[in-house]
Amino acid sequence: MKKYLTIVFLGIILAILICLIDNYTENYKYITVDTILQEAFLTDEGYTADIASHMPLAIFQKLNVYEVYGLKDRGIDNNEQVKVAFALEESYQFKIFPIVLVKMHYTIEIKDFNNQVIGGSYDVPMILVVKKSYGDNHWDILKKIERA
Repeated sequence: MKKYLTIVFLGIILAILICLIDNYTENYKYITVDTILQEAFLTDEGYTADIASHMPLAIFQKLNVYEVYGLKDRGIDNNEQVKVAFALEESYQFKIFPIVLVKMHYTIEIKDFNNQVIGGSYDVPMILVVKKSYGDNHWDILKKIERA
């Protein structure tokens, strides 16, 4: 009986390890956030309905270049007045049902039309805490974690 319990216990441990290793599989995507994140970072149209369907206003305000860099306070209110170079790269996703952690890096460089850098951030790591609804394949960003 003791031998049987040991085998069952080892089987359970092995199953747990396989599940954990599966969560670390490289390039496995549970959700695709790139498109809506790029829109949130770069839009000069404000907090649109499309963005609002995936994140609260507070998170949008922490992402949008016009909000974060105070461009509207400087009289810059659209993409025609500045050049914004933007890169977004996803490192990995980790799932703890129904939460998906998405680790990304982004770079933003904002230049005026004299080609002078007026703001930016370079290779900034961030983690998004995202809740996925499996019934309709919808997701919502709950939190943005970024070192200051």
